[in-house]
Amino acid sequence: MMMRRNRIILVLALCGVVVSLYALSLHYSDGPSFCDISERFSCEVVNRGPWSELSGIPVALMGVIGYAAIAIIAGARHKRKEILLIVFVAGGLLFSAYLTYLEAFVILAWCPICLGSAGIMSALGIAVAMPYAAAKLRRKA
Repeated sequence: MMMRRNRIILVLALCGVVVSLYALSLHYSDGPSFCDISERFSCEVVNRGPWSELSGIPVALMGVIGYAAIAIIAGARHKRKEILLIVFVAGGLLFSAYLTYLEAFVILAWCPICLGSAGIMSALGIAVAMPYAAAKLRRKA
């Protein structure tokens, strides 16, 4: 069961790397994107605006690094693997929530690619938390 869970986490993290790499390419691109739908749904508005970097580092690059780290941890055979997964995924969830807050209340525009990344991070959160939730339910039964 844990091997299957680790594969799911690995696949989700690799999907996150791909999505983040695409967002990073858009960050440095001058051309249009398929996700520039309107003023309110636009990767360009979100991914090239003033909130698209933190201390000069593109947020999309942080996503690539974070998802890659989660993939490496999921594929590793290490004693502290579980705690590292919890820490990295929890950090990713918090950062993703912060970015979604910015889109909703500061930027006032939504990036479909960013929302996809938030969905991937949410799925990772569920995958990492599932064994702990199941164990708690078994104890109550």
